[in-house]
Amino acid sequence: MTGGPRSPAPPTEEVVDGRRRRGYTMAQRGREVLPVEAARIVRTAEEATRRLGLGAIGGATVSDRR
Repeated sequence: MTGGPRSPAPPTEEVVDGRRRRGYTMAQRGREVLPVEAARIVRTAEEATRRLGLGAIGGATVSDRR
């Protein structure tokens, strides 16, 4: 196979507390969009908190965690 996209790495496997856990490598595109999507979710949560008048929950706002 030449010229095509690189195959993803096979998943890693381990047993934790008697249960099989499988880990995957995130694709380059996923690494690019993850921070953008996470920031969007944070903004949405902050706006929802503001609209609901909840203020700081547990003494911290979502922005304090950045």
